[in-house]
Amino acid sequence: MGRFRDILKDVLAEERPEVTLFGSKARGDDQSDSDVDVLVRVTGDDWRICDKVYAVATRLLLDTGVCISPKVISRAQFDRMQRGGVPFAGNVLKDAVAI
Repeated sequence: MGRFRDILKDVLAEERPEVTLFGSKARGDDQSDSDVDVLVRVTGDDWRICDKVYAVATRLLLDTGVCISPKVISRAQFDRMQRGGVPFAGNVLKDAVAI
């Protein structure tokens, strides 16, 4: 996961990406075929940011066989979700492991 984070910090430097592991891998109850759920919080809200993140995840899948399942969201949107009590935000924060 460090490689994923490092590539994103290089590719998306202006977006200052924050990468957080959540889900079964973070909780330690994953299976051998589990994907790796990660939240990528960025500054902007441009769809092209998602494309870049998905391209990195795909490249790592092809290189390593690890299936990274990124959820890309702006910091502002995630903060609104958290304040609004959206279950996704609460679940991510409950499991969160900073990468």
